[in-house]
Amino acid sequence: MNGLHIGMAATVLIFGVIPVTAALFFYKLRTRQMETLLKLADSGARLDPETIRLMTGASNSYKTDYKWGLLWLALGIPVTLGLWVTSGPNEAIWGLIPIAFGIAFLVAGKLRLRGAAEDPTAPSPAQ
Repeated sequence: MNGLHIGMAATVLIFGVIPVTAALFFYKLRTRQMETLLKLADSGARLDPETIRLMTGASNSYKTDYKWGLLWLALGIPVTLGLWVTSGPNEAIWGLIPIAFGIAFLVAGKLRLRGAAEDPTAPSPAQ
């Protein structure tokens, strides 16, 4: 196998198989959650927003934004440094994209926390 085949295989794996597998997994997960909610609704159980949030795992917390921001930063910093060392500063610019995502999530988390503190009807930030 020459270098071209290895590159093509890596590209197909990274941009094809792994995302499709993840998408199918989350689709099946969401489908099962919706089936469970429909069964609860059909049985006459009380479905308030808190129950639905707990069942679906939906989290609109600032902590979620912080976690995603730190994850993107943890990915972006080594990629940027690795590209800088191996290819120089012209290629290292591409590593700034995940760093920008990380910073954006951290800022969004901070703004969400500030918005929750100013809105007395919003759920508490401890959730």
